[in-house]
Amino acid sequence: MRNRINEWNAALEARVAQKRTADVAIELYDAAELFNHVLDDPVKYGFKDAISAGDSDEYIWRDILHPTTAMHKVIAADFAKFLAKGEDKSQEK
Repeated sequence: MRNRINEWNAALEARVAQKRTADVAIELYDAAELFNHVLDDPVKYGFKDAISAGDSDEYIWRDILHPTTAMHKVIAADFAKFLAKGEDKSQEK
């Protein structure tokens, strides 16, 4: 699975690189990297463990596929940091 993700990310980065210009800023956010950090140390992010599932803020997973609202909040906070870094870059011109 990791190989497929890496292949996809490489192809996506190549495609995005073709679209970047002096007037167009495009950045890629890697949610898989965040998930890896959370799954490696769930307690650090306020979760019980990496494998339990349920409708509670103590779980990463709502079911076998879907993240909980609590995990979506972690993603949103990380994405906001990512966007803020992009704003800093755009202001460097």
